[in-house]
Amino acid sequence: MNCERELICLVSHPRSGSTVFMRGAQDRFDLNAFYEVFHSHENIVQEHITQALGSAGLQKIVETVASDAQAGFREFSLTFPDQYLTLLHRNSNAAHMFFKIFPGHIKNLESLKSTLMRADKVIFLLRNTLHSYISDRIARKVGTYANVKTSHLKVEYVERDFVSWHNQIVNYFSCVKEILAKIEKDSLFLHYEDMYLSGDTEAYYRDFASFCKLNFVESKEAEPALRKQDHRFSAIEKVSNPDEMIESLSTLDVEYMLDGRERVSELEVLRRSV
Repeated sequence: MNCERELICLVSHPRSGSTVFMRGAQDRFDLNAFYEVFHSHENIVQEHITQALGSAGLQKIVETVASDAQAGFREFSLTFPDQYLTLLHRNSNAAHMFFKIFPGHIKNLESLKSTLMRADKVIFLLRNTLHSYISDRIARKVGTYANVKTSHLKVEYVERDFVSWHNQIVNYFSCVKEILAKIEKDSLFLHYEDMYLSGDTEAYYRDFASFCKLNFVESKEAEPALRKQDHRFSAIEKVSNPDEMIESLSTLDVEYMLDGRERVSELEVLRRSV
C-alpha cells in the first residue's frame, strides 16, 4: 500500500460521530488526527494542534505563522490553507495527517477549494440530520456530548431551528461535492447510521483504509467498536413534542433528512410510534 505522506480531509458536521471515527482511525493507522484545525475559535484550533503535536509543536507552529505573515493565526489558515496544512503535516511524526472541516469553518469559497485541492483524500461522514439536531440540543442542554447517561433526556423540537440546521449541512455538502467534481477528485461517503448501528465498524475502517491506501498498524490497540448511540427511530423518544415534529417532517423534504434506504416508510414508522 501507499507509503507516501498524505493529507486526509474529513467533511462532516457537528454530532456526526466524526471525533470518535477519527480517534478510531488514529488507533488503527499510522496517521495523526488534528481534528478541527479550521475552527472559528482559535483556542480550539490550538487545543487540537496541541493534542496532535504537543505544546512544543504548537509553539513552533505559532512562531512560524507569526514570522510568515502579518495576519493572525486564523486569518493565516484561511488565506493560505495550502501552506497552513503543509506546515502542520511537516511537523507531524505520523505518516499521514487527518483533519476535518465542518459547515462554518471555511466560509470563503476559494479557501475551501484550496483546502480540498491540497487534500490527497476526501471522506464524507453524514449523520441523519434529525438525529444530529436532537443530539446537539441535548448536548447544549447538559454541556457535554449526548451519551448513554443523557439518554433519558428530552428536548423540544423547533422546526425553524431544525430547518436551519438541516439546510446548513446539506448546502455545505453540496458545495463541497460541486468543488470536488470540478477538480476531479474522488471521495468516499460514509453514513453514521450504517457504520455505528451495523455492529461492524471495522468494515468501514477497512473501506477507509482501502480508499486511502493505509496499512493497519498491528502494534496499536484500537478501541472496541462503538456502542449503539441511537437507533433508527429514537428521535421520537427524545423530543417532548413528537406530534409537532411529525407534522413538521410531513411537510419538509425528507430526501436528506432521514437515513437509510426507506425514507418515506421511516416517516410512517415515526407517525405510528406517537
